[in-house]
Amino acid sequence: MAYVQEADAWRTASVMHDAVFAAERLCNDVYRAISDAYKPGGDSSAVTTAASPDIRAKAEEARRCLYAAVNYLTVLIGDEPSS
Repeated sequence: MAYVQEADAWRTASVMHDAVFAAERLCNDVYRAISDAYKPGGDSSAVTTAASPDIRAKAEEARRCLYAAVNYLTVLIGDEPSS
């Protein structure tokens, strides 16, 4: 049974890592797109870019990945997530 528990801990940590890595990649895409559109002085399309369907979809996917990562971390530490 110890082997099964070791494998399960490794699998859980691996999926948690993958979820965090995917969220980071998506957040970087969102940040870069909005940063590229931002121009100081009020003549900016950053707000429009942030509201675009592509960026909103990436942000939502990043949120889902982060939520999954929190759930896997909760399993690893055997605790309830905080609100």
